[in-house]
Amino acid sequence: MKHFYIVVFLFSITLYGCKDENAAGPGPSDSYIKLYGSENGEFANDLLETAAGGLIILSTSEIEEPIGSSFKIKVRNTDNLGNLLWETTYPEGSFDETGISYKASSLIGTAEGYIIIGDRINANNSTSLLILQIDQLGTEIANTSFTLGNANDTTSLHGVDLVINSVGEIKATALIDTTTQNLWVGTFNASDLSYEPACSFRYSSAGTNTKMLKSMALDASDKITFGLSTGTNQGKGRLVRVPSCQGSQETGAGVDYIANQICESLSGFAMVGTTTRNGNGDVFLARLDNNGLLQDPDIIIYNNPEDLPDGNSNLNTAQQGLSIIQTADNGFLMGGSTLNSSSGESDILLIKTDFFGTKTWARRFGDQNDERALVLKQASDGGYLVLGNTDFGGISTLILIKTDKMGDVK
Repeated sequence: MKHFYIVVFLFSITLYGCKDENAAGPGPSDSYIKLYGSENGEFANDLLETAAGGLIILSTSEIEEPIGSSFKIKVRNTDNLGNLLWETTYPEGSFDETGISYKASSLIGTAEGYIIIGDRINANNSTSLLILQIDQLGTEIANTSFTLGNANDTTSLHGVDLVINSVGEIKATALIDTTTQNLWVGTFNASDLSYEPACSFRYSSAGTNTKMLKSMALDASDKITFGLSTGTNQGKGRLVRVPSCQGSQETGAGVDYIANQICESLSGFAMVGTTTRNGNGDVFLARLDNNGLLQDPDIIIYNNPEDLPDGNSNLNTAQQGLSIIQTADNGFLMGGSTLNSSSGESDILLIKTDFFGTKTWARRFGDQNDERALVLKQASDGGYLVLGNTDFGGISTLILIKTDKMGDVK
């Protein structure tokens, strides 16, 4: 079943245009499609549901400057129908005043509010890992940045993901932007963001062209697990486990496809990504045990999973698997994009499976613009939240979809 939301786009323009989300009215039900944007391009990073049933949406805004671009982190809070309550941007002040940009990657919730990890792009154009703490209303509490060298070192460190372990420490992962693309795991005190060097370390990714994946996990002994894609065009996905404090990599496993995200599962982990084994891109699911080894004799490939009712199925349609969560029934929801043969652009693709990876349904959302699903969450009412990007009026804009339990918007 395909859902078109061109009517929603036009209705959004009538109500509040591209610059003013405050005028958006409530939706007719607890499923909806919302757009959030401004005159600047915005890129989706992360999403959390609040205790009140609203949402915290994390994104990065790109602001065109006379020479190049600057960036700001933007946090939005919405009610349970996706209507904007407040939004804040960081850092305060213009780029001309500060010479500093922020990019976001992930966030987690705490009793005080939220902690964000990302990049601080400094005046000398080097990039430091950034940790930013805000309260429940978006007011900045504290921030810290970390670089591997001294103030004149231009080696960049890109913050990727974070968790809080059992003793109240922030464990952060980052990619070191060098020719060897080493990895870094750092420790910070969650109460004051102070750096703890004794439990921070770097090591080789054992590959080239490395991309660190989000969805960091901790086991009962605080060992850290995360994913990588390495090799030419990041064509080999790998699961990595490292000790919480110092030491070397303990386990790892690989698949010969482009991996984009991992999540914890009932019996270990699950990895989603893209394979070109059958020609054009297909979504794959790799079910892994606690040691990162494949649980299935073969990786599950979803070739043309939409099963469109109009008979226009195309086995050569290019698809990407970009996001994954385990669902309340211990199955999986995967998100990504699929090529729209009529417009030539990509639509959002959702694939729901059982625990073994057998598809139970697939949904597709899109119109003539280019859309993709980057973040997935299961809502407290059992439905699903999908955060991604759409190119709206030539500007990258956030799209938020709230579906029911069957992936439908009514």
